[in-house]
Amino acid sequence: MKIYDKELYFLEQCLRVNPKCYSTWHQRCWIMDKVEVPDWKRELALCNKFLEYDERNCKKLRFVFLQYFISAFHTLMSAFLYL
Repeated sequence: MKIYDKELYFLEQCLRVNPKCYSTWHQRCWIMDKVEVPDWKRELALCNKFLEYDERNCKKLRFVFLQYFISAFHTLMSAFLYL
């Protein structure tokens, strides 16, 4: 997981230079999908910060957050209904 943290830090620095870089946002989304326990609170705060610079990419990232939470909720409810 350490490598993911380093990659997220690096990508954050890249976004500070160019917040409209689609490939950087895409890479962040990919990493958040791979991390076992993503820090969504931090990602949402970062997204809100960069929303001032590039609204479209932040909306895409928020959509990824929503998909993650729906998936997690669905998994939780499936386990609950199984009992």
